[in-house]
Amino acid sequence: MGPNCTCVLSSARILDTARALGLTQLPAQEDAALLGATGVGVRVTPREVAELLRAIAVGQRAGGVPGQAFLPRLRDALALGVQQGTAQGAADRAVPAAGKTGTAVVGAGKVGWFAGFAPAGAPTLIVVVARRELRGGEVAGAAAGLLRAYFHGGPGDSA
Repeated sequence: MGPNCTCVLSSARILDTARALGLTQLPAQEDAALLGATGVGVRVTPREVAELLRAIAVGQRAGGVPGQAFLPRLRDALALGVQQGTAQGAADRAVPAAGKTGTAVVGAGKVGWFAGFAPAGAPTLIVVVARRELRGGEVAGAAAGLLRAYFHGGPGDSA
């Protein structure tokens, strides 16, 4: 599959891939198209998100992952999210990270989250952070403190 190909994914394939990556609480098949756009109907624990990231970061999972050849491109996209996207708050010049932000509506409030791994090219750490009443981009900054503490021994700026 080349970089300019067009892929048509069925709801069944989306759900099969999500299950292969370890997600268990998924929407009904007729609502599966919402997964890519909004995540509606998906409920995951921080541990499940961490396992999903591990599968993406190391490129393997017991039983294999459908579309596994796509994982390097997905890792590159996650790295780009920290370099140029909403996850820029997690950036560290000395240890490049890869990650994704999001904001979930919970009742009348919201929960912002960041999930990522570092170093982006050879992951040794996976981080999942969620904070009430913040947006995902804001939570990426909180994750940066954890990454600095782990890789540099303290919360100070390594730049």
